[in-house]
Amino acid sequence: MATAKQEEKNTLTASRQELATLKDLEKSSDIQKLNVSHNKLINMKGIRSFFSVTWLNLSYNMLVSIRGIEHLRNLVVLNASHNSLTSCDDIMKLTNLKALILNDNQLTKLPSLSMLVDLNTLILSNNLFESIDVTSLSNLTKLSLSFNKLATAPSTKGNSLLLELRLTGNNIAYIPQDIQYNKRLQILDLGQNSISCVDCLKSLTNLKNLNLKGNPITEYTDKIRRWLPRLHVLDGFKLGKLMREEAVAEIKLKPEEAAAITTKVTETRPAVNEAASDDSEMKKEAKPILAKKRKRGRSGVVSIENVKKKRKTTKDIFNIEENNLLSCGCG
Repeated sequence: MATAKQEEKNTLTASRQELATLKDLEKSSDIQKLNVSHNKLINMKGIRSFFSVTWLNLSYNMLVSIRGIEHLRNLVVLNASHNSLTSCDDIMKLTNLKALILNDNQLTKLPSLSMLVDLNTLILSNNLFESIDVTSLSNLTKLSLSFNKLATAPSTKGNSLLLELRLTGNNIAYIPQDIQYNKRLQILDLGQNSISCVDCLKSLTNLKNLNLKGNPITEYTDKIRRWLPRLHVLDGFKLGKLMREEAVAEIKLKPEEAAAITTKVTETRPAVNEAASDDSEMKKEAKPILAKKRKRGRSGVVSIENVKKKRKTTKDIFNIEENNLLSCGCG
């Protein structure tokens, strides 16, 4: 029988045990949290004994199917990332599910998710999807489909609560008009696609983090900043840093003088880090920052014209921290 640890009440951890079957685990009807990641599981035989589980980590195994998962009707969080899944039809019966993490598999389609009315987090990056329908997921707040084979972005018309959308590394040629319904969107990653027009981003005035790097479109920085007043990270750069780099290029300031062109900032909610869900492209996100007005002016920015006249170095008042939110948003 495999060595398993109960690190806390109702939690069973049996990761890195060379497990080939769940039948080797000691059965307990009290277990609510089960971690069997980093093993050699090829099927779900034995899972039925853990019918009380609400949190299940199956990541980094050799699963091609999760048949049997339908018996875990209390499941709230399922992480089956980094396997060899080609289908996952049985998840449609998990009606209490809030977070579904299936990145790094070989999935080409999903069953109907219309019964998963509480689902708020769906991570499907690094699969083989050419299209997907998520319009029935009205409570969805986080969706990642990065590094698939999407030729068009999925319709998000029915996802009005969406806060984070990741579509980098696909074949998307245009941003659909449906995105105008995602008024709450704060993080949008469209990098490494074939996008040449970004006009429909105008309505996303709550965006804080936007990535367009790796698309045919160029010279969009100025208009994006005009359209999106709350934006703090563009293409991986904090806008304060972009401003200093532009100042150096425009009037050939010395580095220390460019550093003086600052915006006083305060912290806001960090961009979400996906370490908890093994979604690799989300591992490092800059923490969005919110500009405040300077005491001596309304704009909150020292103008380049004043710097030209005075060329005076002021104190750099940036106070930026890196912080990771290791949560999959399913509380």
